[in-house]
Amino acid sequence: MRKKWDWKTQRRLYAYTNDSKRNAREGDAHSQYILAHRYFYGSDGIKQDYKEAVKWARSSAEKGHPDGQFLYSMCLAAGEGTEMDGIGAEQWRFVAAIAGHHVAQLTIGMKSITNGMTDGECMKWLLLSAESTDAHVKNTAFQYIDKFRLGISPDEIASAEQAVARWKINRLIIDRNNNQR
Repeated sequence: MRKKWDWKTQRRLYAYTNDSKRNAREGDAHSQYILAHRYFYGSDGIKQDYKEAVKWARSSAEKGHPDGQFLYSMCLAAGEGTEMDGIGAEQWRFVAAIAGHHVAQLTIGMKSITNGMTDGECMKWLLLSAESTDAHVKNTAFQYIDKFRLGISPDEIASAEQAVARWKINRLIIDRNNNQR
């Protein structure tokens, strides 16, 4: 059963949606992602429209928004609103993962087990995703880590942990430099 909203709620939602659309048109990457998300899922009073979702997700992704990058990779992988492009989807998923998107990191870690990535590289992505604040992502990451840890050497685990530490330092430097601009 659909939730009935009172007129005040509908008015606030309408104003919020209009603000998001205006900000997205003006080039705000976060607003573009929010709009893409709403079009992709058909939420918050916006009718589902995959082509619009792709348009805004791509724009947000190209501006460096990690959520936009991951959503755009999902659109490309599924062929929703655009032609299916598995290679492009993987590329954007990696871009999102490098930018710190935990679901992208988890997805890469899970797929890496079967895609021929080195064990240490696979473990690195799983360890990074395990730092998510999202309980579901964190629990899933730990389940894969526990299973995967049994099949790799202690040296590979240590190498992955070192790679994670280096990655964190690099992210801090990148984030600090971005904040100083």
